This record gives sequence, C-alpha cells and structure tokens, in this order.
Amino acid sequence: MTHDKICRLLIKEGHRYNVSYGDNLTNHLPMALVALDKMEADKKELQNFYNDYTKKLELLSKKSDFKKIISIEEHLGDHSYFLTYLEFFRDEILSKGYTQVLKEYIPLLIKSPSSCAFHCLIRTSYAVSSGISHEIAMALAYWSSEFISFKTKVKSEKIEVADELINFSLQFFNFNFAPGNISTRMKEVDNLLFKSKNCITFPEYSLASIAEVALNLYAKTENFTLLHGVTATHAFRTLLPYIDDKNLALQNLWQGIVLAFLSTGIAYPLLPPVYEDPKTNWEKIFKEAVKSTDPHTIKLVYTSWEEWKEYANDLYIQIAHNKTV
Repeated sequence: MTHDKICRLLIKEGHRYNVSYGDNLTNHLPMALVALDKMEADKKELQNFYNDYTKKLELLSKKSDFKKIISIEEHLGDHSYFLTYLEFFRDEILSKGYTQVLKEYIPLLIKSPSSCAFHCLIRTSYAVSSGISHEIAMALAYWSSEFISFKTKVKSEKIEVADELINFSLQFFNFNFAPGNISTRMKEVDNLLFKSKNCITFPEYSLASIAEVALNLYAKTENFTLLHGVTATHAFRTLLPYIDDKNLALQNLWQGIVLAFLSTGIAYPLLPPVYEDPKTNWEKIFKEAVKSTDPHTIKLVYTSWEEWKEYANDLYIQIAHNKTV
C-alpha cells in the first residue's frame, strides 16, 4: 500500500472524531496527515501520529434528528448545526461533485477566512488537496458552523502598513485579554476596535504582499498566534481558483491577519529576525518534521516548503528549520 493510500485511509478512519475537542480546540488530524504525506512520511510515521493524536480527540456524536436546511446561509456561525451542515454538504457533493460544490460555496465562506483562528480555511484547503469527498464535506460544514463576521470595517487606502500596526499595537501592548484562545482574543480586539469606531486600512495588497507580511510577523516573533497567519495565507492561495471577488477576499484575509497580530499584545515595530545560516535543506527539515507529534510544526514546515516554491523567499527555510531544531 502506498503512503498516499495509507494517508487517505487514516483520514477516513479519523472521520469518527469531531472537528474540535476540549475547550473548543481544533482537531488537526486530517491536516497533519496530509502534510506528513506530502513530506513523504512513511507508513509507520503516519500511523504513529494517528495513534498518538487521536488519544485526545472526541468521537463525533451520532444525531438522528437532522434539521433540513435549504441554504447554508440560514444558520451560518451556529456550531450546533455542524451535523446538519455535514449532511447538507455530503448530499451536495454526491449530487454535484465536490469541484462544483467548492465553486458554489467557497465564495461565500471565504468572507470569513479567520473562522476558528483560520483553521476552517486551512482544513478546507488540505481537504481539497486530499481529494476525499467526505473530508471536504467535513471541512465545509466546520467552516459554515463556525462562520464569523467581524464588526470592524475595512477600507482600502494606500498606506504604509507599519503606520497602522504601530498605531493599533500601542493600544493592545500588554493588554489584559480575557481568558480564552486565539479566536476569543481576536473577537475581543474586534469588539474594542468597533466600539472605538476604528477601522482597518487595507493597503490594496496582493496575496504575495500579505504572505510576506505574515511571514515577517512570524519570523520576527516566532509567536504561536502569528504562525497561523503563515499557514492561512498558503491555504488561501490554494483556494483562489474557487474565489470570485478576490479583492474582497484579500481584504477579509488582511483583516484577520491584523486582528491576529493585535491579539498577541506585541508592540510594533518589531526587531528583524536574527538567524544563522541553518546550512540545511528541505530533505533534512522534512526528516525532523515527520517525527514531530506537534501538528503545528508539521503544518508550518509543509506550508513553508509550498510557499518557498511559490515565492522563492529563503526566510521560509529558516522558520521551518527553527521549528524542527
């Protein structure tokens, strides 16, 4: 059996588990398995990760009283409708094929790229990469049930990004956030900006420019929250073929990147990253990454490789190396 077939089998076995666990933590199992497979992890490494990671997951409840919906817009953002959405997308994919379903629903869902700290976006990207219909249905249902519309408005204007980040970051420097995860802190930042009648300025960036900002924010801080900006911009790029209004989608992605940064309480400007030449290559980095039990390490290394191939920025090699040493 090839590695790809083993990966697909484990992803399908993993569909018995819910998309989240514990205190609204994201289930990274299918994403990590796809990344491991892309980095050519062997059968034992794939199975070991599955066995270790599933110990913390929660079984998906079997609900018999599904509430039928006609449109996914009926209950967007209501996580109690996850199973309803799952049935909806399974039926849609069965009747139309997943390519058509992606073309039909990604343009709506991409208005909320930051759902669950970007994890819904990322899981959908990896699901498409896997080509597994049920995994795509799971990802789309997850995204629909966790959809969020931030209140802070975004306006397009040519500005220096540093100016805005400096201004906002001073407001949130060492801010005493309420207990919670990345998503709850981002929502808190959004509420505070909205109440103070602030808006986020979109500097009319291309995706390549946003990816560079996300990369530099993470490279200069190695902050866990900002790691998600790097993996999110890669996921966004893979879904571009299904996005109609690319400019609006980029605005929403930028909004999420800015809110994520402000939620860290880090002050801008940041010191430049200090890296020694790692004197390494992707083969060596992959060798270490596939042994990791941390899905964020696995995903960041895989993302960095994919973005390095797209943008030829060696900073991706350096952050990947740092994450595996």
